[in-house]
Amino acid sequence: MGMVTKEYLSSGSLTVPSGITSVMLWGFGGGGGGGGGQNSGNDRDSCGGGGAGMGYTVIDVVPNTTYTITIGNGGTGGASATTTGLAGSNGGNTTFGALHTFYGADGAFRNNDFASSVGPAGGGMGGISGSNGGRSAQDYVGGVDGSSSADGGGGGGAGGRGNGANGGTTATNGSSAAANTGAGGGGGGSDSSGTSGGTGGTGGSGYLLVTWFEG
Repeated sequence: MGMVTKEYLSSGSLTVPSGITSVMLWGFGGGGGGGGGQNSGNDRDSCGGGGAGMGYTVIDVVPNTTYTITIGNGGTGGASATTTGLAGSNGGNTTFGALHTFYGADGAFRNNDFASSVGPAGGGMGGISGSNGGRSAQDYVGGVDGSSSADGGGGGGAGGRGNGANGGTTATNGSSAAANTGAGGGGGGSDSSGTSGGTGGTGGSGYLLVTWFEG
């Protein structure tokens, strides 16, 4: 039969065929959630979540055994909050039974806990002031850039910067990454008056490809 490939976009299971003693895995965990924007005091945007690292391995398996496959969820975006927005949560792990784990990426930090344009690790960098959420290692883009000073969406928010005098009158939420990309969610923006903040976007879920050879 040659090479057999099974793709997993959501959690499930695999029963290994008779005679198969090893499989190849290619996958990644979920991307990190973006941080929430500040909604009181000095207006500040939050950074995007990290992108999940891609991995490849060969593992030994037992024929006719069923293994549970878990696809990691994308991290949840942080809520807007006074003084600082809340951090995004980490992406979930993608696992093949207890035999191998592809780890999810870090969520965005609280928006006063990072240096300018530096976001979490995990295969990608977040950003502030209209920057993308983190790319995954397989180059899937996270939250969308802010386009201009309008609408105040920062760190991947859909509208624009939302930072200081450049902010718009309404802060926008960080955009969410696409499913099965492992990319980071965008960070929430803050408006120019420091009275509203957007929530962080959700990270992209993970992915797994399982391959083996049959005679």
